Parts: sequence; structure tokens; C-alpha cells
Amino acid sequence: MSEIFVPKIDNVRLANSVVQTPEGGKLKLGQVWQKRPAILIFLRHFACIACRAHAKEVWSRRDEYEKQGQIVFIGNGDANYINEFKKSMNLDGALVLTDPSLESYRAAGFYHGFFYVVQFPTLVNIWKMTRQGHKQVAYTKRAGTHWQLGGVVVVNMQGQVTYQYISESMGDFPEEPAFDRIIADEKERAGKTGS
Repeated sequence: MSEIFVPKIDNVRLANSVVQTPEGGKLKLGQVWQKRPAILIFLRHFACIACRAHAKEVWSRRDEYEKQGQIVFIGNGDANYINEFKKSMNLDGALVLTDPSLESYRAAGFYHGFFYVVQFPTLVNIWKMTRQGHKQVAYTKRAGTHWQLGGVVVVNMQGQVTYQYISESMGDFPEEPAFDRIIADEKERAGKTGS
């Protein structure tokens, strides 16, 4: 688990990363936070048991989170896989984008490679999620790459990263108290700028 308060992010590169919509349209990721802060949930891939569990948990608290910023799920599979992912996860109304080039993942400082994914904590996390009732869906290349890890990035409307969480293994994502801190931090920042 790695919470970093001095972000390891290239903000300009992240903002200029091109992502795709479900329809295959392209936009620069920075467009997402122009009108309100964004809570970017970077998924390992669309079929990943851990990512699906994380997406389900975040979306179940969307009303609370979206008072502070827009939740944006980012995968790296084919754009035409997004609607299938949204439907299977009951993510009606969610903004789900994809970055098959992995440029936004690199800009955000997320880990990539066999030895980041295949390690003991991954096995423990899979066991825990399976016991909690989460299920792995059939993987196809359309879902994205096996070897990319994700994380969470919160970006304000000025393009400043206010929170970053880098997953160190599959299934390593912030526990809900960390997400509660994101909301508290955003409220505190809003109070300072509003005074």
C-alpha cells in the first residue's frame, strides 16, 4: 500500500494523455477536470476481479464522492468493451474511459510488469475478494493488459493533483478511510479558497 502526498505525477503529461470514450471518440484527459475536480480510478483491466471489486465499492458510495468531484473510471482495454463493463457492473451513468496506449498510467506513475502483478500479496488479495463473493470474469485481450497496475488520482480544476494512491499489487487499493480523507481534504481546500 502506497499513499503519496507529494505526487509522482507529470501533471502536463497526464492532462495531455489521450483517452477514448465508449464510442471510440478521443479526448485529452485534462478535459475531464475543467468544470469540476475529478476522482480518477485507474483500473488494471476491465475483467480484473480486484478492479471490479474496487469499482463496485466506489460506485456504491458515488453520491458521497460526487459531491466533491466526478468519479472517472479509466481502463486500458478496447473502447467497445466499456459498455459491456458498465452493464456487468451496474455502473449506469458512470464516466468510463480507456487508454490502450497506457500513456495516462505512465504519467500517473503507476507500476507495470510481470513482477508487480505476480507476487504473494496478489494471491492473498484474490483469496480475500473471492471469499467476499467477488468473481473474476473471462479475460480477453479486449479487456486490457494483465501487467498494468492502477491506482487513484484526484485532480482539482486547476490541474493540481491533490491525492495519489499507487497500487503495489493486484487488489491493492485504498481502503474506504483513505477515500474518506480525500473527501475531507477536498472540503478543507474548498473552505480555504471560499474564505
